Amino acid sequence: METRGVTERAKAHYDRVADSYATPTQDGSFHFVRRREITAIVEYLLPGPGRQILDAGCGPGYTAQLLRDRGATVVGVDVSPRMLEIARPHLDEAHLTSIEALELGRQFDSVLCAGALEFTESAQGALRVLARHVRPGGRLVLLFPTAGIGGVVYRWVQKTRGMQANLQSIKQVERWLAEEGLTPTARTRPFLHCCVAAFTKRG
Repeated sequence: METRGVTERAKAHYDRVADSYATPTQDGSFHFVRRREITAIVEYLLPGPGRQILDAGCGPGYTAQLLRDRGATVVGVDVSPRMLEIARPHLDEAHLTSIEALELGRQFDSVLCAGALEFTESAQGALRVLARHVRPGGRLVLLFPTAGIGGVVYRWVQKTRGMQANLQSIKQVERWLAEEGLTPTARTRPFLHCCVAAFTKRG
């Protein structure tokens, strides 16, 4: 019986697939979904010259590269050593850690967590950490699988890869972030299984 935690199982998987991990233009028939996700994420993050962005769960750095192309400074965090190694050329700063253990001691104009929240041991705890790194007036942008039939299918797919993916309701995420002083700003559903949502931290 598998006894490793959610985050440890995700780390093992992404270390294993890092060298062949697909970009949105290399992801076969699923690339159109990922392209829609990335488009919404970049729009919601408001990247530009002088903007400081934290990418929590940065993977191979594809999104970070897009953000830097728009003039932003990007700090990347990932639990997978190999993913972080691949991402380093696209980052201004890199940290190997889980989201729940993250403590950089500073705040950012925007914080991104795309495709990593479902692999944390506690989504509420991870959101608390992420919110702490958003400056007043700044944004938190999330991409996460939602409860519902699409999310159930996504969770099954991840199970076939040896991972456990936790689903969240949009309303529950909003309630948790309200406790941290963040209010909903924008939201879209790129596909049935996921949501891209932006939150603004009250000043």
